[in-house]
Amino acid sequence: MPEGTHLDETDKHARLIEEKLRLQPGVVSVASFVGRSTPRFYYNLPDLPRSPHLAQLMVETESREDVPGLIRMVRKFAYEEMPAADVIPRFLEQGPPLNAPIELHLYGEDLGAMAEVSEKLMTALRAIKGTRNVRTNLGSGKASIQFHPNDGAAARRGVTRADIAMGLRKQTRGVSVGTLRNGSESIDIVIRSSDGENIPAEDLPFIQTNSGQAPSVSLAQVTTNRPHWRPAVITRKYQQRQVTVSAQLAAGYEFGPVVSELEAQIESLIPKGMQWSWGGSAEGSGDANSSLIAAAPVGLLMLLLFILIEFNSFRRLAIILTTIPLAAAGVIPGLLLSGQPFGFMSVLGIFALVGVVVNNAIVLLSVIDARRAEGATVPEAIASGVSLRIRPILLTSATTVAGLLPLALSSSPLWPPMAWAMIAGLIASTFLALLVVPAMYALLFSREDIVTDKLGSLGVTASETGEL
Repeated sequence: MPEGTHLDETDKHARLIEEKLRLQPGVVSVASFVGRSTPRFYYNLPDLPRSPHLAQLMVETESREDVPGLIRMVRKFAYEEMPAADVIPRFLEQGPPLNAPIELHLYGEDLGAMAEVSEKLMTALRAIKGTRNVRTNLGSGKASIQFHPNDGAAARRGVTRADIAMGLRKQTRGVSVGTLRNGSESIDIVIRSSDGENIPAEDLPFIQTNSGQAPSVSLAQVTTNRPHWRPAVITRKYQQRQVTVSAQLAAGYEFGPVVSELEAQIESLIPKGMQWSWGGSAEGSGDANSSLIAAAPVGLLMLLLFILIEFNSFRRLAIILTTIPLAAAGVIPGLLLSGQPFGFMSVLGIFALVGVVVNNAIVLLSVIDARRAEGATVPEAIASGVSLRIRPILLTSATTVAGLLPLALSSSPLWPPMAWAMIAGLIASTFLALLVVPAMYALLFSREDIVTDKLGSLGVTASETGEL
């Protein structure tokens, strides 16, 4: 609900949508939490602040297939019956907890200017295909009444500013006069007027106040009041006022294209001098990619070190490194055919795939070198090594693909991009490695057969040739 909405009004709307949900087929249970978020029973849930204008409902269905229909129903019902509420239906998802996949933060001190820019951004986001529930955390603000004490008139009547504030609090929010203990629980005893916070605005100037010693006076005698429109809440980050524009995504849409389309309009929407930054999935993906890229050089250096220790040969190292780009050859076609996005999880799959591809090349090179040590020529060693290792390599790749299929076919939005990237890359790299590794080996080592033949013609033995 809009910031400043009373808890009772939020509860009324929550009950309305709860009753509608209970009538839907496939709904097992509905739990409502008004003024707070649901308990953290699932790691992905964002922790919403306690506030009277917020409510969160948890809906349990008989099967996952019931959820898309309920989401469409809730969105349509909220649009027609609850225009004042911002209702955001969403799955329980995997990945880091986010309030929205699309977020853009504005920073500054001029709320008026930021409100104007946020309206332009929301208009631009609504025009982008695939966006839903476009909103801002600034809200429309709320009306309030400010009481300005007249210190001279108050002093003549023997009241202070604290007395005026306490008189207002007694009649509206109430004051605590004691504690009621019920076992281990303690409940404040609060005294207030019967109207409480619902007291009419026109009656506020007639609230009586005193210092306990002087006669009671009305607020109208010691204050002047002015109506005032102000923001219901001011959010700060990095010690600056912050306004966030956010949006959900429709099923089948990713944040990347939406962010790219909005970013192309940023210069015309945000004036120079106003600071801004991406949030949501773009921020999380950027942080994850930065961490991955920072750790990649260390992994690459360790890979080079272990290969050199194993083979003690730069030529064999070059052959193995040539197979690494082969892992990426099938990733893009695989993602396109499976309809998965190229994001952090698919990049992570490519990095994970490097180890499998390198392992296949190491196994093949080891067998070829073993056959050459037995006296075979380079072509003979290559033919023998490929014939001996092709079945284990294909079986290893097949079992890895079979193990990844459950993740690739899962309904989760988190794992399929990584699984399909690994499956497509592994299939392509396996067949390409069986062609590239023998070809590279023949190219780099065929000269050794020529040298061996010439030394043999001079009467040098095989063992001596090896020493040379």
